[in-house]
Amino acid sequence: MMGYRVLLVVVVAALWTGRASAVLVNINNQTFLQVVADLKSDVLQKDSFAYDTPTGQELADFRSLATALWNADSQSDLQALVNPADNLGYDVVKVNDAGTIYYGLRERLVNNNITLGWGSYFVRQGDRREATVQAPHPLFDTNSWDVASRAFVDSQARGFIMAGAHRNANGFGTADVADLTNSMFHQVHEAWADAPGSNTAWQVHGFKLENHLPTFPADADAVLSNGTGGVSAEVIALDAALDALGASWDSYAYNTLNIND
Repeated sequence: MMGYRVLLVVVVAALWTGRASAVLVNINNQTFLQVVADLKSDVLQKDSFAYDTPTGQELADFRSLATALWNADSQSDLQALVNPADNLGYDVVKVNDAGTIYYGLRERLVNNNITLGWGSYFVRQGDRREATVQAPHPLFDTNSWDVASRAFVDSQARGFIMAGAHRNANGFGTADVADLTNSMFHQVHEAWADAPGSNTAWQVHGFKLENHLPTFPADADAVLSNGTGGVSAEVIALDAALDALGASWDSYAYNTLNIND
């Protein structure tokens, strides 16, 4: 009887467990408004319980990253942000919208979903006005993200910020970046507002008139506020500008002043 011996040749392949090196993402086939629309579609939903509350170190690191983005004015400056952004789960993007350039930070998708909900941040290059337009409630305040992104583009403002989660993502108020200081949104707001030069932040919110009567006038279509109940020079100027447009809607300045003030 002939015996058989089987020789087993085992090939051991070296497995690399790391991910590919981070790269700068160039977007040349979309307008800025289309980019924002895509980002809005990824925003974490109400009661998704997917919002990741950042740690103190993450807040500090992201603030430094946002400051560097604000000051970036060259391709090499932008490239230098890639690795720090990657460490925070973000991509650095360069959007070329028919010659207008925007540098930005967007959360990286994991299995086609975001897992942090920390928001999106962009800075316009070239000619720009020292202002930041913000959309803190892209899901809760209907169409506010669209109004904000269009106002940003049309006004040539320098900065744009949009939240990455519904204000009630992990329960009531758990991701309301208009109120929370321990959010990336607030850190970027402070970093950019404190930057050299006069930078004014404008937030776009929405409201249902029926919920505010009789406090609001019955014909109110737009309400302008500085958040304190006073009437600032910026609010007065914006109200006058809206009136000058001859719009078919009425704007008002919210205030808590004495009726005779």
